[in-house]
Amino acid sequence: MKMTGFSKKRSFRKGFHSFRRSIGTQMMEAEIPIELISQVLGHSSVEATKPYLSIDMVHLKECALDLSIIPCLRGELC
Repeated sequence: MKMTGFSKKRSFRKGFHSFRRSIGTQMMEAEIPIELISQVLGHSSVEATKPYLSIDMVHLKECALDLSIIPCLRGELC
């Protein structure tokens, strides 16, 4: 960081966390294996990387259930 001239400010921790989170999310969306993402981010285990799965909206949509097969009750609109 010193070599690049990047100055550490009070909001640095949050900014750097957001940067790491963004990189991890982009890697997840690019279908990079979670083990590699974990290594790149410096996590001690894959478990620490799993929160990035909840942000991957592209693949989360694939997990959604089709609720149209559930019958409507009491005449409510479905």
